[in-house]
Amino acid sequence: NRLANVKKRKRNNNKREPLREDFDSEEAYQESWAKWRDTRDNNNESVKRSREHARQRKSDHELLCQEREQENKLLVEEVQLLRQQVSCLSKVLQQPEALTSDEQMVVRNLLDPVAGLAGALDPGPSDGALAM
Repeated sequence: NRLANVKKRKRNNNKREPLREDFDSEEAYQESWAKWRDTRDNNNESVKRSREHARQRKSDHELLCQEREQENKLLVEEVQLLRQQVSCLSKVLQQPEALTSDEQMVVRNLLDPVAGLAGALDPGPSDGALAM
């Protein structure tokens, strides 16, 4: 309830340029006009800085969007490659005899870094479909 009794300080709403006819003396007019001019100059500089910051934020945002789009494109390509690899490996487990030569090469490349795994999956000389 204490806040209800506190009066808010009003801002100066007189933002228009002072006119000579509104003052009794030239000195009061010049003082008021100089104060108004300083206020306008400060405001103009502030607006200039604000707009420059806004341009910089927009530029930074656009750059970030381009980077993210490029990253997303690479991730989409990686997902596509991984799906092909999963499909190929699934086919190895389900129908090893139906692998095409390209699929066999993909399987060899996938299993090459893991040399022990290639021998474990090789069905042996009786079935030549996976013999690598």
